[in-house]
Amino acid sequence: MRRLVERPVICLAAILLAGSAAAAKEKPQTAWALVVRGPAEVHSKASRGSKVLAHLSSGAVVAVSDTKQSGGVEWTQVRVVSLATLEAATGWAESSRLKSLPLNEYPTDAEIEAILGGPYLEDVNAKYTQVARYLVRIGREQPALVCYIGSVFIPPTRLQVFERAGGKWTAGPYLEFMPSQAKTGVTDIEIRDLVGDGNECLITHEPFDKTFGARGENLVILRLEAGKFRTLWQAPLQVRNFSSFPPKVNVLHPPEKNVGAPGTIATGTVDYKTSGKVSEPVWKGKVEFYVPGREAPVNTIQVEKVCGWNGSEFAPLN
Repeated sequence: MRRLVERPVICLAAILLAGSAAAAKEKPQTAWALVVRGPAEVHSKASRGSKVLAHLSSGAVVAVSDTKQSGGVEWTQVRVVSLATLEAATGWAESSRLKSLPLNEYPTDAEIEAILGGPYLEDVNAKYTQVARYLVRIGREQPALVCYIGSVFIPPTRLQVFERAGGKWTAGPYLEFMPSQAKTGVTDIEIRDLVGDGNECLITHEPFDKTFGARGENLVILRLEAGKFRTLWQAPLQVRNFSSFPPKVNVLHPPEKNVGAPGTIATGTVDYKTSGKVSEPVWKGKVEFYVPGREAPVNTIQVEKVCGWNGSEFAPLN
């Protein structure tokens, strides 16, 4: 299991109502679409000026139910799933960012549930199970279908690999995540070839909340190697650690050593710097130092670190 946390997941009633409303509006699926020019914005209407419901990274696979012309642009109606809440929505994405694929190219939700078996076959779980799909290249091998799967009645969500052999899909390696901070264990997934060898990485955002400890959200870089997930890098996008306070504010050097330290709040973003064929993560952000009884930080430092590739993984942030 990826981690254990104690906080419950999302409001059940809200999900059930949202799911029922979405189902009532949806048209039957006619095809699949692979995002080939990400990020692709999914709009509430077939218009660039309408509300953005989701951003899909390259490699995402979504169900298609319709296409139409609007404003001189061809649009595709797609179904998307919010990873954080397991809520589904139907919207419109520009067709130029998608590659249409036949309906039999990937397994349906029902077929995935049948492959997994167990609790996923129970009616109450199957009815509210949501599946987000991603196509991940693995060097010269056939790309793997990686799905993020969750149901409101099954506490852990699952990052599950499916492999096709002899025309049949089978379940491969997986990771499970417990909910945290009223969200599922993964709130975002992006697919990138960071190492430059055609073996793509999954970049996940994973909230965490340690009992009597820090809470926040990590960015984790995973890769499929030798039939299993391997972590190449992990760093917080935000971390609040008020589990304890040192007797006095002590700024460590180099500055990245302060990320996650007791009595601090750290926030940052991750960009990628090209070094040869490799795209190395760059953490940019700040660390604020606090003392008990005072709302404002007593000190703030800026942090920027390039985490270089050593041939098998990226250097740690601190």
